[in-house]
Amino acid sequence: MKRTICLVLVFALLNATVLPCWSQNAPATSPGTTPAACNQQGRADGKETSTGGALAIGLVSGLGLGLIGTIVAVVAQGEPEPPADKVAALQDTECRLEYKDAYGKSGKGKKRGAALLGGLLGTAALVAIVASSNSGSE
Repeated sequence: MKRTICLVLVFALLNATVLPCWSQNAPATSPGTTPAACNQQGRADGKETSTGGALAIGLVSGLGLGLIGTIVAVVAQGEPEPPADKVAALQDTECRLEYKDAYGKSGKGKKRGAALLGGLLGTAALVAIVASSNSGSE
């Protein structure tokens, strides 16, 4: 039973860290001239932020420090920078600021979620390792 649990955890860790990162090579288009449209486009583009690094940091932190490492990894996530070509395609300065702000907030939320997932997987692996090493010594 313990071997099955360890194999499931190892499979989950490998599956989570090897997931493909989707490309963000969408053509740069101006979403509109209103700040609300720029905000909406920034939120949509921010949800496409790559999270592989945040997941790996969460995994390592959770594996090394448990729940404390998970919390540190989640809190340490910063706002990602939007693609320069998409920002340059926007004409209005106010629209650029709205886009950058919305992109950063949306991307940060996605990165925090990935760090939390990685941290919890790392913590689960740590618990499984400690439990299996303690049960083998008795």
